[in-house]
Amino acid sequence: MNPEISPNNRTHGALEDDVIVYLAQKRLVWMKRHTYHAEYPGSHERVWSKSFTDRLKTCNCPFAQRIRGSPDICVLHPKLDIGFYCEAKTHLEQSMHDMTLEALPLCFNARESKVGIKCLYTYRDPQRGYDNGFWADDLPKIRSVKIPRVPKNENLFDFIKELSMKFLCCERVDWVKPSQGSNDAFAIIDENLVRVLPNWRERIDYWIEANERTGWSKDTG
Repeated sequence: MNPEISPNNRTHGALEDDVIVYLAQKRLVWMKRHTYHAEYPGSHERVWSKSFTDRLKTCNCPFAQRIRGSPDICVLHPKLDIGFYCEAKTHLEQSMHDMTLEALPLCFNARESKVGIKCLYTYRDPQRGYDNGFWADDLPKIRSVKIPRVPKNENLFDFIKELSMKFLCCERVDWVKPSQGSNDAFAIIDENLVRVLPNWRERIDYWIEANERTGWSKDTG
C-alpha cells in the first residue's frame, strides 16, 4: 500500500502551528514559507504568479521538485549567526505506521545539511502518539525508497536511485504500483526506529543549548 502524502490536512496544520508556537516560546525568529499554492489572506489572489505555479505543478524536473518540496519554516537565532529549516510531516495512513517521506526533498535536505544548511524534520502520527524529530544530517536508517511507476517517474528512476544511495545511504530503490495520490517517490523508515526518536521539542532545545554554550557548534543533537 502506498502512503498518503499531503500537506493539506488538519493534522499537518496543527503540527505546523505547534512548532511555530514553540519556536516563539524559545524566542527564535521564524518565517513560514509561502507554498506555491498559497493565497493572500482574505482573497483568492495567489502569492506566486498563476502562470508559474500552473507550470510548476506539471514540471517534473529536479529543479521544480526542489521548489515544490522546499521546507515549511525558516528559523534564525535572535543573536547568533545560525539558523535552520524546519519541515513538518504528518502520518495519515491507519493500517501501517512506518514513517514515509517524500524521497527527493529528503535527499536535497540531507545534501544541503552536509554543508551546514540544517533541516529539522518534525513528525506526528496521531494514532500512535508519536511527536518526534530528527535532523536531515542525522537520518534514521532508511529501509527502502519506492518509486510509483507512472510516466512522470520513468526518466527519474536512475537519478532518484543515485541520490538515495549517496545521501540517504539506501540501496533498496524499487518500482511500486501507482496510487491515487501524488505518486512521488517516497522513503520508508521502520516504525521501531520511529518510536525511539526524540521529541522534536528536545531537538530544538538541544540546538539552542549547544550553540549558546559554544557560540556555534556542529553538534546540535
